[in-house]
Amino acid sequence: MKRLRNKLLVSMAAISMVAALASMLAVSWVINQQYLDQAHAFLHKASRVIQDNLNDRISNQLLATRQLATQKNLGSTIWYLSKYAHSNMDREMLFVTYQQLARDIYHLGKVAQLSRTAIYDTNGQLISFALTDKGSAQVGYVEHSPATSFKVATLSSDEEINRSNLITKSELDKLGFDFGGAIPQHESVHYVDVNGTLGLECLVPIMGETFNPNSGKREMKLLGLLVTLQLLDQSFVDRLSRLTDVQINLYSQQGLSFGDVSDYKIPNFQGAQKIDLQDASSTTILNEIKVGERAYYQSLITLYDHERSVGTISALHSKDHVRQNTLEMMRVLALIAIISLLLVFIFAWYFANTIFQPLTVLSQIFQAIAGGKRSGMVSAEFKVLEKELRREDELGDLAQSFLAMNQAIDQKIAEINQINATLEQTVTERTAALSAREHESRSLIENSPDTIARYDRNLIRTYVNPAFDSLSYGGAGSLLGTRPSEYPGGPSFQNYEEQINEVFLTGKDSQLELKWQGQDGKEIDSHIRLTAERDPTGNIVSVLGIGRNITELNASRTELKRKELAKTRFLAAAGHDLRQPLAAANLFIDALRYSEPTTHQAQIIQRLDQAMSTFNQLLNTLLDISKLDAGIIKPEYTSIDISELFIWLEENLQPLAADKKIGFKLYFPIQERLRVHSDIGLLKSVLMNFISNAMKFTSQGGILVSARKRGDEVLFQVWDTGIGIAQENLDQIFDEFFQIDNPQRNRSSGLGLGLSIAKRALSLLDTQVSCRSILGRGSVFGFCQPIDNSSVESTARNASFAATAESDVAAFVHSKAFVILEDDELVGSALLDLLTGMGGKVRLFNNGEDALLQADIGLADYYLVDYMLGGELDGIQFLERLKSKSNNSIVAVLMTGDTSPAFMHVGNASNWPILHKPTAITNVIAALRDQIS
Repeated sequence: MKRLRNKLLVSMAAISMVAALASMLAVSWVINQQYLDQAHAFLHKASRVIQDNLNDRISNQLLATRQLATQKNLGSTIWYLSKYAHSNMDREMLFVTYQQLARDIYHLGKVAQLSRTAIYDTNGQLISFALTDKGSAQVGYVEHSPATSFKVATLSSDEEINRSNLITKSELDKLGFDFGGAIPQHESVHYVDVNGTLGLECLVPIMGETFNPNSGKREMKLLGLLVTLQLLDQSFVDRLSRLTDVQINLYSQQGLSFGDVSDYKIPNFQGAQKIDLQDASSTTILNEIKVGERAYYQSLITLYDHERSVGTISALHSKDHVRQNTLEMMRVLALIAIISLLLVFIFAWYFANTIFQPLTVLSQIFQAIAGGKRSGMVSAEFKVLEKELRREDELGDLAQSFLAMNQAIDQKIAEINQINATLEQTVTERTAALSAREHESRSLIENSPDTIARYDRNLIRTYVNPAFDSLSYGGAGSLLGTRPSEYPGGPSFQNYEEQINEVFLTGKDSQLELKWQGQDGKEIDSHIRLTAERDPTGNIVSVLGIGRNITELNASRTELKRKELAKTRFLAAAGHDLRQPLAAANLFIDALRYSEPTTHQAQIIQRLDQAMSTFNQLLNTLLDISKLDAGIIKPEYTSIDISELFIWLEENLQPLAADKKIGFKLYFPIQERLRVHSDIGLLKSVLMNFISNAMKFTSQGGILVSARKRGDEVLFQVWDTGIGIAQENLDQIFDEFFQIDNPQRNRSSGLGLGLSIAKRALSLLDTQVSCRSILGRGSVFGFCQPIDNSSVESTARNASFAATAESDVAAFVHSKAFVILEDDELVGSALLDLLTGMGGKVRLFNNGEDALLQADIGLADYYLVDYMLGGELDGIQFLERLKSKSNNSIVAVLMTGDTSPAFMHVGNASNWPILHKPTAITNVIAALRDQIS
């Protein structure tokens, strides 16, 4: 029985080995064929991507060329140059026309990334051209009379062609366009070979209207030809490599032009198999080649100029990758076979012993009985058999048990097969889904403009995307396998590594900003987001760092803050210095009003007060740009009568127009009462700015101010017949301190703030300013405000209230004790004379320290205190100390010329009202009276 068992074991082992070898060979052949088919499909797809990219380039170049060829006035310009370039007409006009034509095709070349652009007349003679080469360009035009000469300007990326950079050359070898006769009448695009470099050349006829003296009508006629060239260079090869994930070589008829496999000089067509990409301009074939010791699957795309071959694109997919995958699969299958043989042998040994043990006992029993051994010995064997039978069924039921077992095994096999089929389908579906998601994720990461890096638990980079590669010095070679502190390095990367460790510990996302050295030592600011990557069990296996380049954004923010701070400081200082003498002038006018003047003097004082009031009102609005920066100015909307507003404009501005001997007219509806819902101060400020600018730049003709209905709004416009504004300056006139033709900052021409303030004021009123202008003809500025249809009271009521308030000022001041703190001698003297003239008892101090030394300083009725004093205490600090020193309540008014944002926030927290200089005495008394009531 042992020999039978051994034969069974040897047979099972041999059969298992043969089955394993046969399975390995069959599976390896199938896998190799699958990889081969996959490589061909991959190259077929890459060929389609390449062809689609070429078609997109053709379409984009043809569209860009066609847009310039059909540009308005281009045909007329070429007709004009062809007709008058040989005449003795105005040479300056000819130069301007040539210059504009060259500028247009230069900008087309930059936008469309063209290598060469040229315009020809109907005789095939070159008129204008632009040659672009790695950041520089040769731009110019050709004069054919009396001899052919090239006017050429060599420009960097941010330069424009002008008279100073044009030089004259007798020839231009690099142009490469020569028709030498009649030009084509139909547009076309074809591949060309330019000194061993392939390119796309596009020809588009230029049509235009000309007058036909025979028919007396304007007819479309061929006036010229526009030719553009886009070279297929290394950047084109790199783009195709990224899109297709294969290696690309580009060949001309002379051999390799550009490519990723530099030692593959001439395309190999041996054993080629043609595939159809449904494109008549190229032919694509597949084959297998060897370059040195390396083998590739290759896709060859032949490029044609009409029916003539001009070049070839080779897409290469390495066979080493397929071979390595096949060998790796064979190793896996061999390992599985060895493990399977070992398991089969172990199970065979176990089952052989289990099956043959009872048979061996039976054989021994039969041999013992046949040999006539003693019955006691047979009895012992039976005891052994009985033990075996206790583990198994009875020997008499062996056949029946075997059939039952066989039936159960068949049923189990069927169930297992069904389960295997279900599992196989599930695996196939999930594999396809994972493959699609992997492809999508890879495409997003590879084409993302943000830098992406993966870090393991040792903070070592295991992956970087192309965006990170392109920004780093040394590329991926310096990034992979290094820590952030090793490259780019620097003190800020210690924090970066700490943040990565924190993400590994907590699993929570983190954000930070970094400064690091990129290519050429250039500093880069990046906003980094760190995210944990987990395996299927939820364990963190790596950290992904995604960085966005915010260098330009940070620089723009810093520059903007610097400019805003400088502007605010300047305006606050200017406002303070202007308000001091104006405050004194207002107070002296008030003093004259209460000094019992004659009737004639009273009229003069009234007119002077009216002029100063207007000036004060406008100054408050114009110089409060610092309030705008502080966010304190808020529009106070009221109902404004257009007729009253325009009467105010006429009273204040008609005399100025009369002095300049120019017309000043107002146009607004008279038949109906038109009102707008707006802020009167801001509205007056905007109109005064626009009208003042118009008067400044208008020496003859006149100015028209109009208000007309436009739906639910009123359109305000200021027209003038002044010098006008050039189109290139229209976008800059609203910038702060910008003035045309005032490079020396002549203060007699203003500060260049008026239009900027007007724009800010209109933004507060939720509207925008529009401007149209013709140089030498005049300008028009306009904006809209909503119509107010609600019923309102007349503004005359407010005027009468103000008059009543003025009449009570002298009575309020009479016999009252005032303390004045003012470091400006002129303002202090004006207040002293004014209040004394009304019968008040007044004491004047230059600083708070001297005033606090007076024992009875707290006994005054009222205090008029300047915020900025001569000593160490400011006005608020003086009043706080006086309040703590005195047991009486302090009735005071703070007066200041400081309108800076810093003071605005300090003043808002004050316990006393604040009046900004200049201000009338009626406002001061009203503020004091409010505190008493």
